[in-house]
Amino acid sequence: MASALLVGFYNTEGAVEAGWKYLIVCTVGIAFALFGTIVLYLAAVQAGMNPAAALDWVSLMDAVPRMGFDPHLVKLAFVFVIVGYGTKIGFVPMHSWLPDAHAEAPTPISALLSAVLLNCAMYAVMRYEVIVSHATGPAFPHTLLLIFGLLSMVVAGLLILVQRNLKRLLAYSSVEHMGIIAIGLGLGGPLGLFGALLHTFNHSVAKSLLFFSAGNVRHNFGTLRMDSISGMSRTLPQTSAALVVGSLAIVGLPPFGLFISEFAILSEAFGQARFLVVGLFLVMLSVVFGGFAFHLLRLLGGEPAGVPSSPKLIPSEYAVMGIAAFCLLVFGARIPHLFGVFLQEAIAVMR
Repeated sequence: MASALLVGFYNTEGAVEAGWKYLIVCTVGIAFALFGTIVLYLAAVQAGMNPAAALDWVSLMDAVPRMGFDPHLVKLAFVFVIVGYGTKIGFVPMHSWLPDAHAEAPTPISALLSAVLLNCAMYAVMRYEVIVSHATGPAFPHTLLLIFGLLSMVVAGLLILVQRNLKRLLAYSSVEHMGIIAIGLGLGGPLGLFGALLHTFNHSVAKSLLFFSAGNVRHNFGTLRMDSISGMSRTLPQTSAALVVGSLAIVGLPPFGLFISEFAILSEAFGQARFLVVGLFLVMLSVVFGGFAFHLLRLLGGEPAGVPSSPKLIPSEYAVMGIAAFCLLVFGARIPHLFGVFLQEAIAVMR
């Protein structure tokens, strides 16, 4: 409820519509997720679990290998869960609220929606996927994740090419990257899970940097329409540098962290001989790279359009953008030991 009000914060016609759409669509989605939870609870109780423990994740993980959960009920539960939480994740075709909400919300809220909300919903799907894989085998949940992941990546990648609003461009990029994470989970295996978990962090950092840069563009030019902005490299050099770094990171180029996570997912797909997945993955990465390069060159090049109100970043903006850029570079060069331990323990649980 609070985030819906924040999406409509500016109280314009577009912002109110975006907040209303976000509220209605995601409420329906979370109702589906709740129904999936109830169905999984029913399957656990029918298998002989204590009703008081049938909603406890640790208890479910302990009971699934020993008790015969009804596979039809468990599969039905996962369908509702992936559609429900997939709505909040932004999987295609349940993504209709996401571009509007990201484009109309204040910039800090857009960053939170992309970096936090989507990942929290994906985290819920991960927890269900582990239980379902143990109860029915991995084929069913992995197939659903691959379908939603590839569909999201393809549709979002093509829509990136035709965007005119900078924040809508970043919103569709979020849909694409949630698809990449779903593909990593759907492939499974050590490299697929490693890439998916690492990608959730890398995407959050890169998208925060990009949304903060977009917010500074809006503050200076009063618009986010990319056809109304040009010559940014001369009028906003510091913001332009942050936008370039974030864009290079988000399209998966080295030496940034997203290159490592995407390379791990691709390596898992090659190892499993999933050549259709590999082909679509590489084609859409190329399409997204081309789309970002096209839009970025139009923003940075040409004759300057308009005079920015505050061309230099203030110290707090330097700090936030600098931390994000530093994390992207560090995770591209070497994953910190403690973070690597967390990843390995999470992978061990999921496998």
